[in-house]
This record gives sequence, structure tokens and C-alpha cells, in this order.
Amino acid sequence: MKEFLKNKWLVLAVMLLVGMIIGYFLGAPHQNTSDIDQAQAVSQQKIWTCAMHPQIRQPEPGKCPICGMDLVPVKGTEQFGAGQVEPLAVVLSPEAMALAELRTEKVGFAAQEYRIDMTGKIALDERKLNSISASFSGRIERLYVDYTGQEVKRGQKLAGIYSPELISAQQELLEAFKRKKQNPELYEAALKKLALLKISPEQIKDVETAGRVQTVFNVFSDRTGIVVSRSKSSGDYLDRGEILFEIADTSSLWVLLDAYETDLAWIKKGDLIVFSVAALPGRTFEASVDFIDPLLDVKKRTAAVRAQVDNRELLLKPEMFVRAELHAARPMMMESPVIPRSALLWTGLRSVVFVKVPGRETPAFTMKEVTLGPRLGEYYLIPGGLEEGEEIVVNGVFAVDAAAQLSGGNSMMNRPLKKNNDAVEWLPGFDALVALYLELAQALVASDFAAATNFPDKLSASMLELDRESLTEPERSQWHRFQEETAEVLERAARVPDLETLRLEFSNLSNLLISVIEQLGPTRKTLYKAYCPMAFDDQGAYWISAEEKILNPYFGETMLRCGEIKGKLGLPASGRDAKPLRPQEHRH
Repeated sequence: MKEFLKNKWLVLAVMLLVGMIIGYFLGAPHQNTSDIDQAQAVSQQKIWTCAMHPQIRQPEPGKCPICGMDLVPVKGTEQFGAGQVEPLAVVLSPEAMALAELRTEKVGFAAQEYRIDMTGKIALDERKLNSISASFSGRIERLYVDYTGQEVKRGQKLAGIYSPELISAQQELLEAFKRKKQNPELYEAALKKLALLKISPEQIKDVETAGRVQTVFNVFSDRTGIVVSRSKSSGDYLDRGEILFEIADTSSLWVLLDAYETDLAWIKKGDLIVFSVAALPGRTFEASVDFIDPLLDVKKRTAAVRAQVDNRELLLKPEMFVRAELHAARPMMMESPVIPRSALLWTGLRSVVFVKVPGRETPAFTMKEVTLGPRLGEYYLIPGGLEEGEEIVVNGVFAVDAAAQLSGGNSMMNRPLKKNNDAVEWLPGFDALVALYLELAQALVASDFAAATNFPDKLSASMLELDRESLTEPERSQWHRFQEETAEVLERAARVPDLETLRLEFSNLSNLLISVIEQLGPTRKTLYKAYCPMAFDDQGAYWISAEEKILNPYFGETMLRCGEIKGKLGLPASGRDAKPLRPQEHRH
């Protein structure tokens, strides 16, 4: 019995020990291998940004290279694969989407016909504008047409003129007429002299029949129309060739319309124009384009488009205001997707849209840079960057961009993260271009006009040597615009007459370089954006400096230290450890 009890307690002890071991494993917190791996993966994917400068993004914590603040992890974004160009997307809750009235549309193609709305005016047909001038000198004895707007017929008397020159020519004719048989050559010469003075054969016949000199000769209209101007009054003297009247035939008029340069790609001769005027509500007129002005109005940035309209009913009047629709056929070469104008965000050389990430229950959006083509009214052609069927934000795009900026994601003002977050040579040869620019700045600091004039040609040559192969398709389009605008500035700079004009073109060049560096990526060398508020009569001007020290190229020795550093351009690989930027002392 004792042996049995002894064994019983042994069994209970063993059972208690086993229960304690099982309870330990069941109650203790634990992690399996996959959870640990997932947590490590999430940790590795975390992006760090600056709360004040969300364009700064790094794969590890540190200090902001601009302001020196501690970087914080990005929130409110999700990642969709490590190998994508734009890995960050902004996620919006249903409440946020409703508040922003966010709406999306799928990218598609436009109709083959495109309507362009234009404004303009009715104008006289210059080909039917005739000047009535005096063919002989004299004094105006009487005006038969004495106000503008008066309608005249072909052959109608306009004015009577007393002309000593014409009296002398008549006397010669009468003398020659008496000796016509004896000296026919003299008679023919007298006739030709009167003909050159535009005296009609009928008038000459009247003089010969009367046998005496006429003191007043009439000027007749050689066409039917409206008097649009009168330059002389009764009693005025006039010389041969002086204009008396301008007469316009208004049975045919011109319609002159202003076409914006963004619409010129769509307009061609023969396109149909349908227009209306305020004086005839409810009535429309049709005409066809017969001329497109080859020159652009530099102030309005428009070109004149002209059409001829039949006005035999005389309903239209010159200078009437016109509202017109031009129906242009879409060129077959422009088979590109179109998107609403409201879907686009512009920043300098870049155009961006937000694309909805497909296949997700919670809506998420990623930013895409696109190549901007010609405008189609409220739409734009997109030659590159989007595919048909992609869903983009067309209303509430600023709310999506704001959410992306606040979370440190890709946004209008914040380009996608570069690989390894290192400085990249995004355009081979660009550093050489910047070096020439800095030499030009030094020449302007020294106020050396002779030395500075050598650089526009050098910069133009350097631009031609740049290779765009390292750029993406949207970036190539942006770079092409930069090249065109820079070429215009350098062409003007090569022909400037003085130092001040060259400094003005230097300001234009500086703005272009600053914009392209900020929009297309960092350079291998840290540069500084400097600003002088007193340049060009206190309008202010920027320039690029290789160091934080202020050396003003707009004033030279006069105010060498005038200005301040506004920020950095470029972010070298060591930029994460750079000291915070300290504004330069502003002195005058």
C-alpha cells in the first residue's frame, strides 16, 4: 500500500510539471519567423523626411541638410514594390475623398474634330480699300462728298478743283487744236499731257468744243463704296498725288480673330469658322480661314487668323466685336491620349497627374510626370507618360497633392526619390555648362563687359554638346523647352550693347538654370541660390553661386555684398551630414 501511494504522488508530480510547461508555452508572447522577417522588411522600407522640407527623403534617420532638424518617418503612404520608379502612394480615407469632392476618369482619346473658341472683330478688306488722290495741283473749290460714311457710286463727282497747271495745259491744247492739220505731233503731245493729268477724253472733247479754258475740273470716284476718310476741305490747297478720300467696298469684309499660340497647331487654311455679332443676336455667319499671320503679337501672344465673309446685305459693320468657333480637324499624327485640364498640375518645367492604383479596396494614388502636348480647349494631348485606360484624378487633385506633401510622398513640389539617395549626373556635360555660367557671373562681378561678352557663345556651344539619353521621356520634353528658352536668352545676350543689358539677360539665364536644377534633379556639386532685392530698380533678381559668400553680379563693386542666400541647389551624397544653411548677412 505504501508503495502504491508513493507511486501515486510521483505520478501527480510528473503531471503537474508537464502542465506548467504546457501553460508556459501557451501563455507566453512569441513571434514566428515570418512575422519577424515582415517587421524587418517594413523597417527597411521606411522613408525619413523633414517636417519643414518634405522634398528631403532618406532611407535612414538623420538631420535635414537644409534646416538641421531631425528627420521623421514618413506617414500616410504605402509602398507597392521595391523596383518601381515611384514607390510611394498617398492613401485617402472615404471621408477625405468626399470632403475634397474627388473625382476620377479613365484616360481616353479625343474626337477627330476639335472646336476652338476665339474672339475678334470685323475689319475692312484691305484689297478693296481705294485712295482717291489729285492728279494735278490746285485749290479745292467745292466738295461734293463732305463727310465720312457717305456712300458713293463709280463715276460720281467728288470734288471740283481750280488748277493753274491744268489751265496752262488746256491753253496749249487749244493752240495745238487750231494747228492740228499743220502740226499733228504738237496736238498729240498736248493730248498726252492732259491724259497724264487724268483728264478723261470726254472732258478734253468738251474743252475743244467750247473753244475756251475750263477753270474748275471735277475729280470722279473710280469705284463704288463708303467714304472711310476725308483729308481735305473746301478752300484747301493740295499738291499732285495728295489723297483726298479713302473709299472702301464693304460688300466683302474680313473677320480677324486672335488665336493663342497653343491653338496654332490645330488651325489651317480652309477650316470652317462660325461666328456671331452682338448687333444680330441669334444669327450666325460662316466663313473659311484664308490666311494665318506668320508673325506673333509679342504682347498678346496671339496670331491673327483671317477669313473673308460676304456682306452684300450690308448687315456687318467694320469694328463689330465677333465671337467665333473654329472647327479644326485633328491631325492624324496627333493620336495621343487626352486628359482634362483640371487633372494637371504644373511646376516649372514639369507637368504631373495623380493616377489611381488599380486593384485596391482603399483608394491610393501615385504621382506621374507626363509630357504635355497641344491644348484642346479644356483638354490637353499627352504624348508621353500615360496609357489609355489609366484612371486619373480630374477633380480634387490639389487635395491629393497636399496630402502627398504633408506625408512626404511624391508630389508636385517633391520629385520621386533617386536611387540610393545619392547625387546623380542626370545630364552628362551639365556641370561644364554650370561652370561657364559661374565664370560669366565672375566677369559681371568684376564689371568686365569685354570678358563677359565671350560667354554667351561658349554657353550656346556647351548646350549643343549635352546628351539627353540619361533622361526619361517626360524629362526630355521638359529639357527641350529649357534648351529653347535658354537659346533665345543667349542669342539676345550675344548682341547686347552694354553691361546693364547683359546683366538683365544674365538674370533670365539664372532663372532658367535654377528652375531646371530644381525640377530635373540635383547636380554633383552643391550650389547656392542667391538673391538681390535691389536689382533692376528694386524688382529683385536671383543668381547661382558656388559658395555661400555673396558676390553680387548685378552691381559689382558698387554693392558687392548686397544680397542673401535663399537656399541650396543640388544635394551631394554627403549632403545628409551637411550643416544647416545659414543666410548670408544682408548688407548694402
